Amino acid sequence: MVPIITVTAAPQLSLEQLNTVIAQQEEFLGAPLVTIGNNGSQTLLGFDEGADPPGKHAFITVDDPPANAKPLAWGKVIVSGKLTDVVALRQG
Repeated sequence: MVPIITVTAAPQLSLEQLNTVIAQQEEFLGAPLVTIGNNGSQTLLGFDEGADPPGKHAFITVDDPPANAKPLAWGKVIVSGKLTDVVALRQG
């Protein structure tokens, strides 16, 4: 079983702020982002404690992914108080 650490993010955070949280948590935990979602009131970010630390930080976007980015997960997170469809990516 993969050891996933789930971190919550406040619902009022902007997309830019959520990406800062993701980068900080990947750095602090030494674990890559692998899941995104929500519990109805907060954004949930899942990090794989059993995987090697990522070389580049993941990020989420509402736009089409850049050609050189690898999709990691799709889901609904809360951005600036609104439930939003996003994709989590890592630059290739």
